[in-house]
Amino acid sequence: VREPHRDSFFQTSLTIEKTLGWGELTSTSALTERRIADQYDASLEWPSLTGFPVGPSAFDDVRGIRSITHETRVASTGEGAWNWLSGVFLSYRDEDYRSQLAGPGQNGAAAVARTEARDDHANEAALFGEATYRLTDWLSLTGGLRVFYASVGASARFGLSASGPVSLASGTNDAMGTTQ
Repeated sequence: VREPHRDSFFQTSLTIEKTLGWGELTSTSALTERRIADQYDASLEWPSLTGFPVGPSAFDDVRGIRSITHETRVASTGEGAWNWLSGVFLSYRDEDYRSQLAGPGQNGAAAVARTEARDDHANEAALFGEATYRLTDWLSLTGGLRVFYASVGASARFGLSASGPVSLASGTNDAMGTTQ
């Protein structure tokens, strides 16, 4: 069985910077997309995994990933004792995974022994800020705060044969909080 591997990758970003009278504005967005497709020769393991006779068997998997991130921040530019920074951050990630193990079944007919389909996602949003007070030329006090919301989730469908039962699983986890 041939073992081709393909990996398609695309990434782009845009940054905008603007000097304001009292600070610097920076806004950055990025997009990443990736598609990975692999095939592996599973012929030697096919009989032990399935009980079917040895024959050309392939394990195929395909993964698609999309990620979008954005951050906008404003920072002071003054030379005084106080300096500060504040901004917003957003992130989105989606990943799809599909796999299949196939080979010869009874009497040489094509058989699918295993399939899996999984969809994962992660989202995040945050507001952040920081302030620094310069006490002397060599000593400063800095404090900051980040308030965030994050959500991750997954759903999966798994089957041991094309005609057998399918197992389903899904779940999410959300969190809100602050870091200092």
